Amino acid sequence: MTFTVDEHNYLMDGKPFNLLSGAMHYFRIPKEYWYDRLLKLKECGLNTVETYVAWNLHEKKEGEFCFTGMADLGAFLDTAAELGLYAIVRPGPFICAEWEAGGLPAWLLNVPGLRIRCDNEPFLEKVEHFFEKLFAVLVPRLCTKGGNVLMLQVENEYGSFGNDKVYLQKLETMFRRLGADCLLFRADGPSPAMMAYADTGIFTTNTFGSQPAVWMDNYYATGYKGPFTCMEYWCGWFDHWHEDHHARDPKNVEEEIRTFLDRGAHFNFYMFHGGTNFGFMSGANEVPGTYAPTTTSYDYDGLLSEAGDRTEKYYLVRNAIAEKYGAPELTAKETEKKAYGELKLTQTAELFEHLEELCPRTYVSPNPMTMEETETYYGYTLYRSKITSPYGTTLRPEPLADRVQVFLDETLIDTLERVKKEPPVELPEAPEGTSHTLSLLCENTGRINYGPHILDRKGLSAVRLTHAYHFGWETIPLPMEDLSSLTFGTFHTTGKPAFHKGVLQIEGAPADTFLSMRGFHKGFVMVNGINVGRYYTDAGPQYALYIPAPFLKEGENEIILFESEGTETDTLTFRDTPDYTK
Repeated sequence: MTFTVDEHNYLMDGKPFNLLSGAMHYFRIPKEYWYDRLLKLKECGLNTVETYVAWNLHEKKEGEFCFTGMADLGAFLDTAAELGLYAIVRPGPFICAEWEAGGLPAWLLNVPGLRIRCDNEPFLEKVEHFFEKLFAVLVPRLCTKGGNVLMLQVENEYGSFGNDKVYLQKLETMFRRLGADCLLFRADGPSPAMMAYADTGIFTTNTFGSQPAVWMDNYYATGYKGPFTCMEYWCGWFDHWHEDHHARDPKNVEEEIRTFLDRGAHFNFYMFHGGTNFGFMSGANEVPGTYAPTTTSYDYDGLLSEAGDRTEKYYLVRNAIAEKYGAPELTAKETEKKAYGELKLTQTAELFEHLEELCPRTYVSPNPMTMEETETYYGYTLYRSKITSPYGTTLRPEPLADRVQVFLDETLIDTLERVKKEPPVELPEAPEGTSHTLSLLCENTGRINYGPHILDRKGLSAVRLTHAYHFGWETIPLPMEDLSSLTFGTFHTTGKPAFHKGVLQIEGAPADTFLSMRGFHKGFVMVNGINVGRYYTDAGPQYALYIPAPFLKEGENEIILFESEGTETDTLTFRDTPDYTK
């Protein structure tokens, strides 16, 4: 099969082709649900699915590659092909996507001399090492090889980051050398400056969320050729903690899609189905200049909800497409949702009492060590030091990345958040000459995924007491990946950081459910050993975590939550709907 462009059209085997696409990311959806979500995409009248590739999912540790489970990109593309869908793949290496560090592995921060997204030999060397593995999956599935992948994107919205065209050209050469003989393209914001910064002559597409007619006219007036394509039509938006939940008028989206259809333009819904930022992989933005971490839910107010249900937007868009091109019959069913009700927590393990079970190694150094220096890139880090009174009146952790709870002799004194840019901590007075343990529990709440500050180091590198630096620290990494060695005692409420456990009994086949975190404050939840994501009930707008049925099982289901603020309740509640209500 050939897939090319002329001045105004996509051409499949020489015949005009209408690109009607929707984005969904395999790494945000349980593998067991890929078929369901893709079928719903097809039955909306779309013919193509688009996905990013998250490098940091496939190479969490340098040289250790994973393409299985939710990382099985090949199986995702094959499922789309089974349904008769074409695919667009955007390998990056940078993807943004409100994903941790824009998909760049955090271990890159430890590579000497590395600079990202430019003609930097160490960076390009690491990219090619990964791409060799990735393209072994992609190339056999290209349309030029009989597969369903129509085209590949080179980099991502580079015009909003830099102007190193030598770097872009080296990436294009790398794509070709690794076997990508298909159509290559780029996607940039529609402003002339953004398009010009990243223009190396390959096929150009735009990203925007409104006014398609305006940007289409601008595209051709600027002198670009080819079928006008919005590679990211933002039909909704994502949520940050401390914000309201985003929702866009479905009728407005329908009107703009009709504009695309009437003018023969091409589009890719971003997001058709957003899914979930499971684990610690949600990213963060600077809005504007202020750090803003993204919620666990990536619902995006898409055409399918976070749990894969059709929305009003879905049906309005489907009707518009059907009038122009027709649409398949609706056969896909919504997944079953169940409110499992209340669950009593029965066991507790306080963090300070179980550090050796969570981290067998403690680093001792003059200054606190960053997460990157201990090669523990996600989760939490505890910093401890002895201080003797008088020890100064204020405490300043540097830099504040991203949230620090300050304990004196395991009593919470204050909490600092990068998002709030709070003032230094005032330490309480103590009898002169007495010794105390200062503990700083630092959380990585997500590396920046867009803009100039993607190289976002986590943890602390210095602490000042009033004007002077304080030296002599223990750094205790707490990646929170495996809690199986944790020993629990009887449940009790506590004002200290602690793990709480309970068992959810399920009779028969499990259903999707939503775990309400009301009554709790901040932390994350493990379900049968799977991290289903962070909660931050004190901030909102997400108050319940989506738990897909494939993460559950008939019989006993282990639920462990880490509550960093302390809790006053022993009860969790499972509901059958999401919760964004203040």
